[in-house]
Amino acid sequence: MKRKNLARASAAVLAVIMTVSGTTMTGFASGGGTQQVAVRSDSQGQMSSEPEVVYSNTYENPAIRTQNFDSNWKFYLGDAGEAQGKEFDDSKWESISIPHDYSIIQDYTTALDAESGYLPGGTGWYRKHFVVGKEMEGKELRLDFDGVYMNATVYVNGEKMGTHPYGYTPFSFDITDKVKVGEENVVAVKVDHKTPSSRWYSGSGIYRSVHLSVMDKVHVGLNGTKVETPDLKSDTKNVTTNIKTTVQNEGAEKASVELTHNIFKKGTEESIGTVTTQAQEVEAGKSQVIEATVKAKNPSLWSPENPALYTVRTEVKSAGKVVDTYETEFGFRYFEMTTDKGAYLNGEKIKLKGVCMHHDQGSLGSAAYRRAIERQVDILKEMGCNSIRVTHNPAAAILIEICNEKGMLVIDEMFDGWMNKKNNNNNDYSVWFNKKVGADNAILGAKEDMTWAEFDLKAAVSRGQNAPSIVMWSLGNEIQEGTGVYTGYAQKAKDLIKWTKEADSTRMATIGSNDVKNGGADHVNIADQLTEAGGSSGTNYSNGGSYDNLHNAHPNWKLYGSETASAVNSRGIYTTKGLANNNPENTVKNKQLTSYDKSKVGWGALASQAWYDVITRDFVAGEYVWTGFDYIGEPTPWNGTYPGEQSTANFETNPKNSYFGIVDTAGFPKDSYYFYQSQWNDKVNTLHVLPTWNKDSIKLENGKAEVVVYSDAAKVELKLNGQSLGTKEFETQTTGAGYTYQTVKGESKNHKSLYMTWEVPYQEGTLEAIAYDKNGNKIEKTQGRSVVKTTGKKSNLSAKADRSEITADGKDLAYVEVDVRDADGNIIPNAEDRVTFKVEGNGELVGVDNGSAPDHDSYKGNNKRALSGKVLAIVRATKEAGEFTVTASADGLKSSKVTVKTVPGEGSEGQERQVDSYYMSKNYYVKKNVKPALAETIEVRYTDGTKEVKNVTWDKIPEDKLTSTGTFTVNGQVEGAGQVSVNVNVIDNVAAMLNYSTTVALGSEPNLPERRPVVLSDGEVLNTTFEVKWTDPGKGAYDQEGIVEVKGTAAVLGETLPVTASVRVQKASFDIGDSVSKGAAEVTQDCEQTSDSLEAINDGSTEYKSVSSGANQSVWSNYDNSQTGDNKAEITFRYDTTFALGEVVIHFARDGWSARYPDSEGANAPQIYVSETGADDTWVKAEAEAKVGEEVKGPAQNTGVKPYKYTFTEPYGAVYVKVCLTNKDEILDKRKPCTAITEIELKKANEKFIVNDTAKLESLTVNGKELDEAALAKDVYTTAALVANLENVKGAGNAAVTVLPAYKNSVKLILESEDHTTRKVFEIKLDSKETVAPEEEGLDYPLDKLTGRVIAGDEYLPGNETEGPKEYVIDQNDQTHWHTDWRKKPTAVENRWIGFDFEEAVMLDGIRYLPRLQGADKNGRVTEYAVDYKETDNGEWTRATLILDDGTTAQTGTWEQSDESWKLVSFEPVKAKQIRLVGIHTEASDGKDMHMSVAELRAKTVKPTTDISEEKNGVKVEVLGLNDDGVIEVPFIDAENPVTPAVKVTDKDGKVLTWGIDYKVTYENNAEFSADGKKAKVIVEGIIDYSGKVEKEFTIKKAPRELTGIFVKEMPEKIQYQAGENFNPVGLELTLVYNDKTEETVAYKGHEKDFEFSPALDQELKEADKKVTVTYGGKETVIDITVQPEQVTVTFIVDGKETPVKVVKGQSIGALMPKDPSKEGYTFKRWNTKKDGSGEVVTADTVVKEDLSVYAIFEKGGKPSKPGKPGKPGDSSDGGSQGQKPGQNGDASNGASNDKIDSVKTGDTANVIPFVILAVAAVAAILSIVALKKRKK
Repeated sequence: MKRKNLARASAAVLAVIMTVSGTTMTGFASGGGTQQVAVRSDSQGQMSSEPEVVYSNTYENPAIRTQNFDSNWKFYLGDAGEAQGKEFDDSKWESISIPHDYSIIQDYTTALDAESGYLPGGTGWYRKHFVVGKEMEGKELRLDFDGVYMNATVYVNGEKMGTHPYGYTPFSFDITDKVKVGEENVVAVKVDHKTPSSRWYSGSGIYRSVHLSVMDKVHVGLNGTKVETPDLKSDTKNVTTNIKTTVQNEGAEKASVELTHNIFKKGTEESIGTVTTQAQEVEAGKSQVIEATVKAKNPSLWSPENPALYTVRTEVKSAGKVVDTYETEFGFRYFEMTTDKGAYLNGEKIKLKGVCMHHDQGSLGSAAYRRAIERQVDILKEMGCNSIRVTHNPAAAILIEICNEKGMLVIDEMFDGWMNKKNNNNNDYSVWFNKKVGADNAILGAKEDMTWAEFDLKAAVSRGQNAPSIVMWSLGNEIQEGTGVYTGYAQKAKDLIKWTKEADSTRMATIGSNDVKNGGADHVNIADQLTEAGGSSGTNYSNGGSYDNLHNAHPNWKLYGSETASAVNSRGIYTTKGLANNNPENTVKNKQLTSYDKSKVGWGALASQAWYDVITRDFVAGEYVWTGFDYIGEPTPWNGTYPGEQSTANFETNPKNSYFGIVDTAGFPKDSYYFYQSQWNDKVNTLHVLPTWNKDSIKLENGKAEVVVYSDAAKVELKLNGQSLGTKEFETQTTGAGYTYQTVKGESKNHKSLYMTWEVPYQEGTLEAIAYDKNGNKIEKTQGRSVVKTTGKKSNLSAKADRSEITADGKDLAYVEVDVRDADGNIIPNAEDRVTFKVEGNGELVGVDNGSAPDHDSYKGNNKRALSGKVLAIVRATKEAGEFTVTASADGLKSSKVTVKTVPGEGSEGQERQVDSYYMSKNYYVKKNVKPALAETIEVRYTDGTKEVKNVTWDKIPEDKLTSTGTFTVNGQVEGAGQVSVNVNVIDNVAAMLNYSTTVALGSEPNLPERRPVVLSDGEVLNTTFEVKWTDPGKGAYDQEGIVEVKGTAAVLGETLPVTASVRVQKASFDIGDSVSKGAAEVTQDCEQTSDSLEAINDGSTEYKSVSSGANQSVWSNYDNSQTGDNKAEITFRYDTTFALGEVVIHFARDGWSARYPDSEGANAPQIYVSETGADDTWVKAEAEAKVGEEVKGPAQNTGVKPYKYTFTEPYGAVYVKVCLTNKDEILDKRKPCTAITEIELKKANEKFIVNDTAKLESLTVNGKELDEAALAKDVYTTAALVANLENVKGAGNAAVTVLPAYKNSVKLILESEDHTTRKVFEIKLDSKETVAPEEEGLDYPLDKLTGRVIAGDEYLPGNETEGPKEYVIDQNDQTHWHTDWRKKPTAVENRWIGFDFEEAVMLDGIRYLPRLQGADKNGRVTEYAVDYKETDNGEWTRATLILDDGTTAQTGTWEQSDESWKLVSFEPVKAKQIRLVGIHTEASDGKDMHMSVAELRAKTVKPTTDISEEKNGVKVEVLGLNDDGVIEVPFIDAENPVTPAVKVTDKDGKVLTWGIDYKVTYENNAEFSADGKKAKVIVEGIIDYSGKVEKEFTIKKAPRELTGIFVKEMPEKIQYQAGENFNPVGLELTLVYNDKTEETVAYKGHEKDFEFSPALDQELKEADKKVTVTYGGKETVIDITVQPEQVTVTFIVDGKETPVKVVKGQSIGALMPKDPSKEGYTFKRWNTKKDGSGEVVTADTVVKEDLSVYAIFEKGGKPSKPGKPGKPGDSSDGGSQGQKPGQNGDASNGASNDKIDSVKTGDTANVIPFVILAVAAVAAILSIVALKKRKK
């Protein structure tokens, strides 16, 4: 809290300073920091955002090629709208630094699956403001991202650069042309992580580092060097080193380039080889590869034991000048694999002792901190691990770098799956795999026709192409698993292998396959392709027999175990020993699994089993254990691939992280760690005992405990309480290739003989293992837990940090392990105490962890329960060097502390103080034509933690910037502290906030946007956004499907505007996916006597094939079993993980002998059951009715196949699926019926979460009229009404609808789709012709009166049954049509018409036209039309004035030829005896204007109305507000302020008619006072259902003058006061405003008696007084004042020289304390209230009550003291005690208390500091004002 308090205090200081100095308050308020407050309204013309910390982020050193870009980003979780804009207001966003993961900070939710750790993704926005210094002018700038998960769209200064979908590969953008040098720039990144997207926890956001690369125009390109040593194996002394360099020329002219390569041992300048190339030309805008060869002298070879690294320094020269220096990290090594002896590194055999590793860091989520990854690698190296398979995605660059440095081999894996989604993950990378990058994406390295798969593969390979640690590129993992698709992969593999070889031909390509061991055709094919390309084959979960089979069948394959083991264990759990296999009996409380090596998944092996199968086979190059560390997600055996809880109704105990790890998520080793160390690490001696030795924490069988010892010693003795329990010996086994391992002497040689086991009768006390070497000598130094004891009661916590010193760089981490111990220091093995962490000093708590899978406490809290006595806290250093202390506490236990020092990073020591940030308002909002008042001063914050308030000079704002809406930037120069900028948003006539809509899963809360855009009156949606305060809809609001409407408000320029969020709560829907039967881990049956083939059940074929004898391979049957009298059978599918079963299709077969179709219903119908564990009491019947399909006839008589389909209304979560069958109850001759099946299809239910993309209306009622679908489909609706009363406003698909107020006779509805990608406008035009649907028949002239009255310019006669005569246009048959005589084509335009001759003239305003529908060519359709009419039979044709859809008028109109719907031609009303539709232009297959045809034609009559002017209709019009003489009095009148009295109109029944809907009003002569008998007039005219006009006259006279308001014109001379003073109004002047709009000025001086004040002039002002109310003439106004607290003077005296300082009375001196003075020949001791030093000691914490003199006390002798920092309590150079009270200062003292000062206890300063700073600021400001006024005088 200390930092937050300081932040708020500094904000308060700025408020005081600005007020005191007369600065207009525009950007600062007494608040801020993390306080969430709305954008402040400074006035009705201006607003500003709350003050925020604005980091300087200046990049100005062109000499640094790669500059870290991780610091000082802004982040927002949720949809932030148009946040890409440069001027977007992100002041309320969270300040963060990269790496960052926003999934780990969210709550666990059942809306997601166990596979993803129940943690959400969502949309996250990142923004970084930065300045590129003018020193960078002319440089090329590139932004390099190492990884963003996922779908990252990058913008620079509002311009979209491109999108990168994959979450794991690096990508870059050239931002040179988008960046403005010398000005502020903004990078924005939108991360759109739609879930589900992964088979494990992926995290979300910019979780890997970002860099800014700075280069000259001519430079080495991205990943531009490739270093190869093709002959290293044959010559390691004089190594041929080939270097290929891609040189890029971004200049305007071609360049002559020469390269110099120099090879140094990393960290030195000692060259072992150099070469300079000949000059080569590189064309402008092009790149060129330049090759060179260097001979490297005696390089050290890189290996795990000696990770020797070299730097290849490449200098690029152009025009004789070095324009680029590029360094490449490299290591000399050669790696190979053989078919029979495994792997070799540098010619030495090496067994790959590897682990698979996901990328998350436990409580840190996916954030790729260097120290976190380094810690993991260190732990693995200590275990003896020499290789990591990065699963299942490319590694972070920092992991590769660390593995290079520490000697860890890497298999860098490209993809988990390829083109097919896995496990219903609808948003995984398969969506993008085969998609093209596209030409509109500026991502570097992409080509227009390149797929994302190719781009990402090559991006990963090119980044790691020089890393010595990387030995293989893995192209994929279990590529078919969970897809339901089993073919097509071999073909795709050809592309991937080709692309890999194009990018790097020096390393092997490989794959991790779980189907190659089963002979899967595509997988065998891929392995052959890899072998042909020189690659290797990884097999997942092969056992010894499987390895042997593969080796024998494919002796040319280079084999290794790409995934092995999959043992599942918790840490420190010994109360159970059973296998996991989803069996609840083998777990203990809260889903913890045994720590013995006895627990594995069904498809896997125990740790010892997997290693034994590898070490005993030389042709297997090694193993990669699944996994090195536990990871979030995939908590098998409680994994699930669909949303919701697994295996329990209590979500809080649902495991959320894996059990597979050798080390848990906290980094605490499990017991298996020491098994691997005993087998893998020859550099240490391992001795580890399990279990622990408390009776309540172990499992006893017959009173005995199974004791296991992992060791690599020659023999081990076990003692209990000093008594030997015997000694066991190992004997060494050696393989043909020379690998050795040990087995227990005298025991069978199998995996259990790799470790020692005793059965020990339990007895409290001490159990100890003692290790001996082969000579019988005791091994003293061992690793592991060699002694276990029965512990005492819990006593205390014990905290230990992994390092005592870390770097103060804002990134480095300290890992603090805390144990729960007894009084003797023994860890309590089953302790689960909740431990709370407190961090003080220069550190920040960033994670807590215990490694427990079912623990749902937040990783980001400050507390965590221990698991098996241990818990972890992770602390991140700040950027300020110093130290931090971590205190761990728990109820009932003694707490523990550990302190870690933080030191400056390399190169930062001795640096001068630099500007770190500014505390300021960043965004201003002003109305059009209002000039913003910007802050005159800004608080500057420095890297050493100090602050200063500095003046700022702003650039002049051009007037034209303020005359139109938009956003612009204003730069300002801070006095001696660099440049700042603010965004000014110019706004005009804000009409509304833009409403919002979104959708969430049932039970999930939405992330509503913190800000929304404003909409102007004309419908323009601005990029300018304002903070919204949303109301809480209440608990459980999102627990039911439907729409939840959330109300909010936003403060905008003095107004509070409403805003609404429409949240659609949806339950996930499902569709049926592909069959996953073939992917079953196991298929079993219960038939004792088998017949036909069980394999046919899931071979993918439903075909029945006849056989003459023997088993039928195309079908399964229970024939043999049925003949014994057993008429039932069960077939069971087992899967590795839970999946959502949506449908089962069983293809039953019949034949001419015994097989019969079963009953489809009833007791004997097939039954389907599901289970998650397979235990007897866990089976659930899957309810569904069978839908029996049509039979497919078989190859022989009486044979066939018939599908029975079972579709479930809700999916079933299943690991096991059982089909229970009962034979048909039928009597057959000499045989019994049986059941036969060709295929069982188990189809997945694919979850669908729909986000709508429509932006249209579903319903709308305007002035009581409900618009039909056709009207809603148009963009415009017109009405004669002047107002639009809207009801039933609803967006289709939950589109957000924002209704704007009427503006310029238009009401606009802004529609925004739920996915926020589409925005449209629906406009209601007022005072226009009423919109009538073309299909509406109500006003048609009666058809029965038109018989024989159709007229036409031409017709085809006699015609036929569908075409010809003009009467066809009124036959009400749309399949007939009138047609001009096509035999005389073309038909002249004067003959291309058709119409009606009425019995008598009729009022018309429209024609309805239906185009020809019959016939293929649709000849004669009208594309341009006109309407003519005659008033009499003998009159001339007159062209009607058309009214088009947009309300405009024209003589002709147009239609689309393809539109086949009714058309309405509207025109201004005419009285017509004849009317006709003229085809100005028509279309036909044989040319334009050849013919004209019409299917149907109607004449629309004018709607009947009530004439308000006719007395018979009884409509009454009254003018309101007139006196009896018809007079209205007003004080003022002119053209802009006319008099408009209201009117009241009633119908004959007394019903009041509605203005704007029933009538409209206009005025005449109402802009001046009535004179000379000339009166004003009001004219009322009926509209819509009314017509006619009524006029009324009235007289306007002038009203008496009155005072209506007062305003301050001139402020009083004094507005700053000390508490206790009286208000002084001298200098005050008021502006008086009258009702006739005239103004006068009155001064206080000379009119004192007319003024009143509150507080009164004789009343003392208090500190709480902020304003004074002035009353004059009965009207009030307000004067803002500042009342400072009372101050006293502290005078510091040094040898008679006095320095007075003003301090707030009753507060401490604080920062006003002067530095320690110096005096030649003396040492400064302290400040004292007495000259002889006998008074009170005065420090910065001393509280002052009255004026005080303080003396500097010196002691003769010693070195002259240097000016120091202000003193703190107890500071003393002579060893004085800490925290002395007055009178106890080490000098003689009279002991009396000084009433002038109070002591403040150490630690209480946080509450004092703000007031001290406030006082300092106030004093400084007052002094500056006094000085200013003196100058003015």
